[in-house]
Amino acid sequence: MRGKRRQWFPVGMVRPPHALSSSFISVTLHSEMSAGCRQPSGRTRQTTNSVESLPMSVKEKRDHTEKCFYSSAQLVLLSVCFSVFLLLDTDCTEASLYHMKGVCSHKNKFFKPGDTFRRGCDKCYCHEFGAYCITQMKPTSWPNKCHRVRTKCGYRVVYKEKPLSECRAYSWIG
Repeated sequence: MRGKRRQWFPVGMVRPPHALSSSFISVTLHSEMSAGCRQPSGRTRQTTNSVESLPMSVKEKRDHTEKCFYSSAQLVLLSVCFSVFLLLDTDCTEASLYHMKGVCSHKNKFFKPGDTFRRGCDKCYCHEFGAYCITQMKPTSWPNKCHRVRTKCGYRVVYKEKPLSECRAYSWIG
């Protein structure tokens, strides 16, 4: 066994918990979820000289279809639950959202709940407990044929050859 290192573990321990990689877990989950959806070719029966393939019965086809449907439904349900979790878990960052408690005012002018105003480049909204302000977004990546241009209160991404035409940025940060 030259060139291969062998790891020794205590008796009864096959591999440490950290040895399970995320790719191993995802492949295992995917193979368990999709194992029932492989299309079976039918039963096989070995005779003395050859292997014969018998067609699937109607009951076996129905069972396979139900198993595949439930496996797919579980995968869809898992995806939907994970998406809902991500949507509910996302919060605005402190860099993009500022809360002000108390009376809603700016430059000695008072605002009622529901009013909006600008504090520099930030857009602010009043509510009954104070106000919150949102900063302008900043592009972080864009196509090679475009570039970022600073404006008075933010940024624009435009084509290098046509500075009047806007280009779509790939990602933004607040």
